[in-house]
Amino acid sequence: MLCCVLVACDGASFEELASDLDLLQVPDEWRFAATLTNGPGGDIECVPNLDSATCPQLTRYYVASGLPEDVYGQGEQMLIDAAFAIEPFPRGPCDLPGGVATCATYAAAGNQRVLLQVFPSDYDLTHVQIPDPDGPIVSISIWREEEES
Repeated sequence: MLCCVLVACDGASFEELASDLDLLQVPDEWRFAATLTNGPGGDIECVPNLDSATCPQLTRYYVASGLPEDVYGQGEQMLIDAAFAIEPFPRGPCDLPGGVATCATYAAAGNQRVLLQVFPSDYDLTHVQIPDPDGPIVSISIWREEEES
């Protein structure tokens, strides 16, 4: 089980978070599918520092091809190449309990935090509609934590 720690967000705008994600070299095989914003004025409303330590947050969804474990490996390498430190789950990135992503990990670079998740193509993402995905669905969520002074 993942433990949560309350932290302060720096209130980055959706545009700033999108610029942060634009720096990632997403594999060419991944097809962009959707963007979801979580925060004041976003697709999902939340109050920074009150509702969630990850508010505001921006998530991009992609449809990939191949086995979820291989797609996860591509995503992990993308984060490492962008100088993110991988924060592995104790059970392993692709040994998660049923009902959640097939593979997932957190990563950090400075005050940026990323959650990379790989879902099976038939997974119900609730807030995002991806018509007829023909492969694993990848989500990359990014938020910023307030840097300690």
